[in-house]
Amino acid sequence: MEFKDTIFLPKTTFEMRANLPQKEPKILEEWDKEKIFLKLREKSKGREKFVLHDGPPYANGHIHMGTALNKILKDVIVRTQQMSGKDSIYVPGWDCHGLPIEWKIEEEYRKKGQNKDDVPIVQFRQECREFAEKWIEIQKKEFRRLGVEGDWDNPYLTMSNEAEAQIVRELGKFLIDKSLYKGARPVLWSVVEKTALADAEVEYEDHNSNTIYVKFKITQSSINDLIDTNIVIWTTTPWTIPANKALAYNKNLNYFIIKIEDESDYKNRQIVVAEDLLKSIKSSETEIITVAIGRIDLKDPQKKNLLDHINWNEYQILPNTAGSKTAEEAVYIAKLAREVTGSNWIKIEVIPDSKYLLPDPIGTLKTAEILIKEGFVCLPYIGADPVLAKRLEDIGCATVMPLGSPIGSGRGVLALEEIQIIIEQSKIPVVVDAGLGVPSDASKVMENGADAVLVNTAISKSNDPGLMGEAFKLGVKAGRKSFLAGRIPKTLIANPSSPQEGIK
Repeated sequence: MEFKDTIFLPKTTFEMRANLPQKEPKILEEWDKEKIFLKLREKSKGREKFVLHDGPPYANGHIHMGTALNKILKDVIVRTQQMSGKDSIYVPGWDCHGLPIEWKIEEEYRKKGQNKDDVPIVQFRQECREFAEKWIEIQKKEFRRLGVEGDWDNPYLTMSNEAEAQIVRELGKFLIDKSLYKGARPVLWSVVEKTALADAEVEYEDHNSNTIYVKFKITQSSINDLIDTNIVIWTTTPWTIPANKALAYNKNLNYFIIKIEDESDYKNRQIVVAEDLLKSIKSSETEIITVAIGRIDLKDPQKKNLLDHINWNEYQILPNTAGSKTAEEAVYIAKLAREVTGSNWIKIEVIPDSKYLLPDPIGTLKTAEILIKEGFVCLPYIGADPVLAKRLEDIGCATVMPLGSPIGSGRGVLALEEIQIIIEQSKIPVVVDAGLGVPSDASKVMENGADAVLVNTAISKSNDPGLMGEAFKLGVKAGRKSFLAGRIPKTLIANPSSPQEGIK
């Protein structure tokens, strides 16, 4: 006995193989022959209507999985509403305007060596229209092949004369009630296409831009001494330079005009600078200036950069690897810095996080291991992590530089207890770097035994950088002297401080 004879299965006329590639077109032909869509409308006359106007696809190519899924889901909804007793109508449509279609025509121009600007606008528009018409018919067949039923004989098209006329009528209403106006608005702009872009038409990619110094020549001014001078600005967004309309100044700062007499490109030129920005370095009595080598343009050896404006005899230049997101990038910049400065000293910064600018402990350790083997004197910037600090000391780092708080935050010293542990266990100098907001922050870490602090934003972004630089100098000195003097012990009860003996 065969087991198949003991199993009761339903009887069907369907073939074992569905042969859908052959059968589905025949089913669609039958639907067309029977005029299924019109029969449904006739049968449903008088019922509550459910009408779905399609969110139109672009008529610029074959359908894909996204458009197919979109259509199928809509067809499911429409059919469900029809079976629920409504007069459910699906109205297909197509978007026939915009860059997706124009770009296709321009591609054909480029193949022929033609320039879009040399083609009459009427001809260009007609070619776009013909292109759209072609793909509407192709996509219509492809959508119907999916089994989607709708009013395919009467789709709505954004390029139809009726649709365009309606747009004009609606704009006319805005004009009549004075709600139509001309104004300036920020828009996304294609330099190539010379047209505004929608958000969906913009493709983003990660890009690292160098910070730059730019001089702006003053051609007109109510102050005669300013005419023909140059104002030098520094920016981290160089792509905005072409659109610059104005420069801002700080009314609380003093500005003066200096004449450059060296052999640089600026010889005999006058520039306007903030007096206090120059004072800040001198007033703070700093000994080391750290420079982000990766953000300096070193391509042209004849072009002056930041390093050319620092007195190397007066200050120790400490290059850093700022801008590095990986250990590999940091190693490359360190080697570049050695070639530029002739020094093996390097401050290691590996920061993959662009929002909080927190250092990568694994990347920092890896960078230090590589550079120490190649003879570098490494000063790593780290989080307040005692374990990492000890590990970096063990592999041969010259110092460790834990942060007080995130870079430029001005939040002060948020991890004092961890920094104290780093100081207690360390046999190398400890430099607190980043987040210091006021001189008392510097004084606090110096009181607890730190060897130095590194400060930038707290000085440069103050209302008076010169005065703030001096204040930090005093804060550091006070904190160091306090540490050397030794503080009184903390107690839970009061102790009289007036002497009881030896009074005459």
